[in-house]
Amino acid sequence: MIEVKYLGRLGNNLFQYCFGRILAENLGFKLKADPISGFPNTNTKIDGYDYSTYPTQTLNGQVVDLKSILQNKTKRKIVVEGFFQRYEYYKPYKDIIRNDWLFTDKQTTEQVNKNDIIAHIRRRDNGQEVNLFFLPFSFYENVLQEANYDRLFICTNDLSDPFISQFKKFNPIFRQVSPLEDFQFIMSFNKIIQSQSTFSWWTSFLSNAQEIYTPIPLEGYWSTEVQDINLRVDDEDRYIYIKCKEKYKPTFPEKIRILKGKIRSELRNLIK
Repeated sequence: MIEVKYLGRLGNNLFQYCFGRILAENLGFKLKADPISGFPNTNTKIDGYDYSTYPTQTLNGQVVDLKSILQNKTKRKIVVEGFFQRYEYYKPYKDIIRNDWLFTDKQTTEQVNKNDIIAHIRRRDNGQEVNLFFLPFSFYENVLQEANYDRLFICTNDLSDPFISQFKKFNPIFRQVSPLEDFQFIMSFNKIIQSQSTFSWWTSFLSNAQEIYTPIPLEGYWSTEVQDINLRVDDEDRYIYIKCKEKYKPTFPEKIRILKGKIRSELRNLIK
């Protein structure tokens, strides 16, 4: 049996589901994984050997020797309890992932043009002011100055963020709805500007976009300083990799907001 224990939210869960299903399909093991809302084929029953009473092998973190795991035919239960954010694991299965496993039946009702562009700007996480995945404004600015587009759409999880106000000179159309609606909306674009997040990675990867502007940041999860994560799609020309020239530097209003967030977090911890 392959048992998937989800960690994090939607973007992380999509990696975990696919990783578990790769194991189940190749080893012939039964898959136990909760379905993911918006992706109907994650409800598919994957039958196989149920070795749930046998010794357990737990896989966690990011880096595993997938080839050796798949070659090991020992009767065992495998618990998937990690993140596994390395494109090399999914590259051989990308067609079936896109067309079957993660097919989404959510359709956007909004009309976008082929030459429109959308930026996914992720900032706050679960209400917390964190900066591990913040990108400098200059990354977006450089892309928008170089790209050929008609209208700019911005999809964000926090419209009140003072960082967003810097985009006013580009006359953007803002959007903030449910994650699933955002997911499908971003997928409908032909030109996508990614943020440093798994949510953004999946919307681009599952889309038919012809231009995907992807950051190479100087810090954070996708930077070279993090060796165990590698989501660089190295076999598709539609990915346009942009090196950030600087680290994220908060403006004064952002500094105030971050400070307030830290104070609120400390107060919550004291109350607990």
